[in-house]
Amino acid sequence: MAHALYRRMNIDPKRKQFSEILNLLAEELDISPTKRMDAAEKYRAVSDWLAAKEGSCLERYKPEIYPHGSFRLGTVVRPLGRDEFDLDFTCELQINNSARPDQVKGLVGQRLLENGRYEGIATPLNRCWRINYAGDFHMDIMPGIPDVDHELGNILVSDRKLASWIRSNPSGYARWFDEVMKPIRETIRFEVKASVEALPDDKIKTPLQVAIQILKRHRDLRFQHDLDNRPGSIILTTLAAKAYNQEEDLFSAILAIATGMPDKIEQDGEGHPVVLNPANLSENLAEKWKEHPERLTKFKSWLADVRTDLHALLSKGDLPSIAELLEDRFGTSESKAAIRKHGEQLNESHRLGNVVFGTGTIAVGSPSIATPVRRNRFYGA
Repeated sequence: MAHALYRRMNIDPKRKQFSEILNLLAEELDISPTKRMDAAEKYRAVSDWLAAKEGSCLERYKPEIYPHGSFRLGTVVRPLGRDEFDLDFTCELQINNSARPDQVKGLVGQRLLENGRYEGIATPLNRCWRINYAGDFHMDIMPGIPDVDHELGNILVSDRKLASWIRSNPSGYARWFDEVMKPIRETIRFEVKASVEALPDDKIKTPLQVAIQILKRHRDLRFQHDLDNRPGSIILTTLAAKAYNQEEDLFSAILAIATGMPDKIEQDGEGHPVVLNPANLSENLAEKWKEHPERLTKFKSWLADVRTDLHALLSKGDLPSIAELLEDRFGTSESKAAIRKHGEQLNESHRLGNVVFGTGTIAVGSPSIATPVRRNRFYGA
């Protein structure tokens, strides 16, 4: 039985079927439920240690711990060539900005290293402390202090290379991203409630989130030998959210985003590219594009390739040819797994007689055409 939202969508059957395949691919790219549970437990353990109210050097500064980045946004993707995921969170301390960045960062490090569990696996990086859980994931803990307009989420974070405070607003960015998804999430929630028991918000994965996961993996493979010019995830995510038009099927969402992202790049008074942080309009996320204009050129070229690949997918008529293209663009193991699961669902739908015949749909390996009726995976782990 199809997800109610997909079942009611009046879209091209082939696009609907590609949406289902790409959803399965995104599931392969995402963190597994088991690892997500393990990461959540380790996150709670670190948070409890940093926020402890007795015997802690941080106690007087009332530490506040909260996640940010791809785990908070629901757009996490397994790093290319390894299974290690990143988990980012902020440790905000109530300290006046007259304190030096290295002092604040040192306080967080001191507290971590007082726990034997983290001694030897916690190391300082430019803006954070990293805890390495070998073979699974690592946690990046970013120390921060309140900035002006703190009620909006603005904080200052330390930058070792610049030896100064840098403005940031990870919580405000997450709220902005949530607002972008609010209309489609309400639609999904309404359709889910109409067919199955209601699910909590954190279990609902929207087309925007899945589209970003797919685009991240396509980017990673495209720039795997050109890392200096690889567009950052914050730029990709911001432009994707701005270009998203509440498309309900995944294929259309990715195509619309890849088409609309270049138009969301602004220019400053000198003609330099600007991608403003929606949570802090004083921050240009594409600041480095001024010094390296080739990065913008390659970014636009990559998006053109994404659009070309999507149209190429539409021209394919059977799963083997689709699999070949997907493996080249998104990785062999994940693509094989997604195609295998889709084939199994097609066969099961045939067995149960739950098929809708029509033109322009994908054949498993024969001239017969059938669109499977199955539950769409909008839900996160």
